[in-house]
Amino acid sequence: MKCYNCNNVLAPDKDSCPKCGADVKRYRKIVYASNYYYNVGLSRAKSRNMSGAVEALKIALQISKTNVDARNLLGLIYYEMGEAAMAVKEWTISKSIQYRNNPAEQYLSDLKNDKQVLDETEHSIRKFNQALKNAQIGAFDLAIVQLKKVLSVNPRMIKAYQLLSLLYIHEGKQEYAKSTLNKCLELDTGNILAHSYLDELENNAHTIASDSNIVKDIPIAPMHLRDYGSYLGSAVCILLGVILSFGILWYTVLPAQQSKYEKQAVQERQHIEKQLQLANEQIESKDKRISELEENLSYLEDENSELADQKLENEQKITKKEAYELMEKAMIYTVREQWYSLYELYPEIDKAAQQMNDSQYREAYVALKSLYNTKLSTLLVQEGNAKVANGSYVPAIQNYAAAIKLNDGNAEAYYGVAYSYELSSESNKYKTAKEYYNLVLSKFGGTEWAAKAQERLKYIP
Repeated sequence: MKCYNCNNVLAPDKDSCPKCGADVKRYRKIVYASNYYYNVGLSRAKSRNMSGAVEALKIALQISKTNVDARNLLGLIYYEMGEAAMAVKEWTISKSIQYRNNPAEQYLSDLKNDKQVLDETEHSIRKFNQALKNAQIGAFDLAIVQLKKVLSVNPRMIKAYQLLSLLYIHEGKQEYAKSTLNKCLELDTGNILAHSYLDELENNAHTIASDSNIVKDIPIAPMHLRDYGSYLGSAVCILLGVILSFGILWYTVLPAQQSKYEKQAVQERQHIEKQLQLANEQIESKDKRISELEENLSYLEDENSELADQKLENEQKITKKEAYELMEKAMIYTVREQWYSLYELYPEIDKAAQQMNDSQYREAYVALKSLYNTKLSTLLVQEGNAKVANGSYVPAIQNYAAAIKLNDGNAEAYYGVAYSYELSSESNKYKTAKEYYNLVLSKFGGTEWAAKAQERLKYIP
């Protein structure tokens, strides 16, 4: 056992590191507990209790995430269960923890060199997902056919056996279901789901899958409208009051002038009636305009609601299944060393990582990001070197700077920036070149790049 602080070998009878003095009592207990569950998982795997082994190894990794043996064994078990993508994930994380003398490197290399296995694995995963979708929408016959094809390509995929047996139970084909479950248990003796299905069949119970319709309540925004119709009553009352006043004045106060003003009264009444008619027309026009505005408002609100729903749908979090599918593609690109394909896929993976709270996914993402940054940094340096060879020093500087941003430990990138500035026609080129050469000496002392930087400094004025 080595110290977590200085990596020195620990004495078995001491609770502190003999080199740095760190307290390792609790650390020793953690390592022992993790190794205990690793041994449990190994024992279960030997007896082909794959599900039990996975459970024990996950506990071992929860206790100590750096338990490389447990992670490698978990990858082997996943591979044996037909889940190659999960195996690649565990081996990649293991390789990021222990760079040298790690069997995971050989596992990944063997898998990468076997193109047929990779293609069959990718094909079987795609077919299984399609069968699952068909089963969810009720196309059970098509799903059964697809699952049979999956098992013909990948006869160790436990999940395919489970889904196929469940579909057989739903279709009433109990003998086929029992046969499928027995094959599943031959691969994984401790598969709890397969045992439960088999118990149901032996008890003559029927499992019936039914679809459930999800009804979403669509809220209706309340409309707050003014009672514009009350204006008509007010206008009529005012106008009638005016007419009544004129009538009282005409027949009581000024009876002697009735003949004189009779014509004038008729004209006034006609004029008031015209005003009343005009007022009614204006009110009707306003009511019509208000009705049109209300319809437009309702239309705009519906349209805004649809746009909001579309925006919410576009911004909706990536599901766990979609995130793991992206990670599976990334792992395959990593094994095949298809770095530019990974470069195109990486923004989606990074977006998924920002939304996912799954600890295993985050671990895989951190390992992938480290490997991605390192490899892409190396490719950028190679492109920079090619540009320097063609005399394109300023574009080469941009390549090297991008490589440093991805991997601050890339000594060749620092040296490339200094060398490109030295040969370029940029202002203050020697000053900048000296700064980067000195950075190479301070950050990477003792390396070949530090020796080259020391040699170049002799020629800079």
